Amino acid sequence: MNAKKQILDALRASSIPDTPLPDTSGPWTTYPDLNAQFCSTVEAVGGHVLRAADAESLQECLNQIEVYREAENVWSRLAGVESRGQDWDTLDDPHQLECLDVCIVPCHFGVAENGAVWFTD
Repeated sequence: MNAKKQILDALRASSIPDTPLPDTSGPWTTYPDLNAQFCSTVEAVGGHVLRAADAESLQECLNQIEVYREAENVWSRLAGVESRGQDWDTLDDPHQLECLDVCIVPCHFGVAENGAVWFTD
């Protein structure tokens, strides 16, 4: 048995005790307009926020972005926005993503303080 397999087997066999969530009551940073703060922060770090009124206008918004318009390889995980270039869902090696120009994914939430967006795999 090689060392990698031993380590992985040991990790799989171990159990991590449940940890309670932290108390969320208390003084936190607040903003009068979270959306405005998020957009301002994204722009402060070099990004740009486009707002689509609905799913139908999303493609119109994306077409305003030069990188998106010119991209040959787009992988979309968002309904209503087509992927192009390859069949991205059949890749079995992450190195095959090196040619990816644009990836569009739905996110769960944005962080007003730093302009980050959170999504899962």
